[in-house]
Amino acid sequence: IWFRYDKKDDFVLKGLGIEIRRKEIHCITGGNGSGKSTLLCMLAGLLKPARGRVWLAGGVKPGLLMQNPKMMFACDTLRADLLENAQAFAYTGRDVENIAQIFGLKCLLDKHPYDLSGGEMQKAAIAKLLLLKPNMLLLDEPTKGIDAFAKKELADILKKIAMDGAAVILVTHDLEFAASYADRCSLLFGGEIVCTDEGKAFFLGNNFYTTALNRITRGIVPDCVILKDVLRYV
Repeated sequence: IWFRYDKKDDFVLKGLGIEIRRKEIHCITGGNGSGKSTLLCMLAGLLKPARGRVWLAGGVKPGLLMQNPKMMFACDTLRADLLENAQAFAYTGRDVENIAQIFGLKCLLDKHPYDLSGGEMQKAAIAKLLLLKPNMLLLDEPTKGIDAFAKKELADILKKIAMDGAAVILVTHDLEFAASYADRCSLLFGGEIVCTDEGKAFFLGNNFYTTALNRITRGIVPDCVILKDVLRYV
């Protein structure tokens, strides 16, 4: 696909091709301004390509969460926010209670969403999105501003979503998170996907877009991308 925001502008995406699969966490990395967020909006159907086509298999329903999860909230309590789309999308208060339990948010339902921590707000935004029953989850920098414990909780949730049959696509600069949890990774550079590989192989094969630990151990300890890999040699 090719895309630009204005006919006078350069193309942001230039002959980009990518395949997204169900039951996978697919991380997309690349520098600032490389077109990663634009690609998510394209997959969500918010933008249309100037050339080329985005093809979704039958029954695919995308759900997009942009970088700032605060944009998802408009009510005085988290409970009210999670119930906001109940009538339009045919879910109930019990569904809200169930998803709050799954995400560890039940004790926070009567709090204002803006009073939540970064990790809590991120989980709450994803919970609200999941109530709409998407089966292609598009997340822009979901680990931004959250601690290691919250990242692990988020990863467990995303793995469960993928195992249940959804496609999970993450745009991220958090290479350690991608290396730890992605089934596949793609590098977006110059408006196109220049490489795609399985999670660990992707980082072993890149010199620049790789983890700090891989740079440190390269040539000393083989095939190390995350801490778990190093611990095998201890």
